[in-house]
Amino acid sequence: MGKGKLFLVFSVLALAMAVPAMAAKGADAKVFLQGDETTDFSATVAAYVASLPDGTRTAISVSNSLGTPQVEGVTFGGFPTGSDTEGQVWVFCYNTLAEGGPEVFVFASGSNPAVGTGLNAEGKLVPGATWIFFIDEVLAELGFDKTVDEFVGYCYFVGEFDAMVGTYVNTFESAFSQQAFPLQSDFTGKGITVE
Repeated sequence: MGKGKLFLVFSVLALAMAVPAMAAKGADAKVFLQGDETTDFSATVAAYVASLPDGTRTAISVSNSLGTPQVEGVTFGGFPTGSDTEGQVWVFCYNTLAEGGPEVFVFASGSNPAVGTGLNAEGKLVPGATWIFFIDEVLAELGFDKTVDEFVGYCYFVGEFDAMVGTYVNTFESAFSQQAFPLQSDFTGKGITVE
């Protein structure tokens, strides 16, 4: 399948899944590499992410959205106001162009807080803050060379905090166009947990 057809498939997929980002919470739930001591987390997915030598690239913004003032007796989407939960953001990217099946890239924001902008010195996203980065910056930390390597796929973002929202913008230099989408809860609209 050519890049144009693959782009079209992922574009249609992304448009069909315009579901707002949701947070999941569970005392016994675990998400990917998250430890037992953390029970509050949030997870979202970007359905089409790319970094190609022709200048096609994806910009991501992830926000720790519960940096709200404490209001007695008021909740926000089931979560109490006044959250002070901060944590790393884990990035799980799946390259669908890899030979032999998807190649997986895993990055924790705490491993290099200098990637993008918006993280604190420990690589954590504090309440009310937004982490903004290009996906090729994260992939470069894992050995990806954007001048020759090709990445087309999807990425999950898992925050070690209560709730996350965000956007992703695909820029296609050769076509002089952009697409912008909200990060979503997952491909089915359900929270992302692993029991």
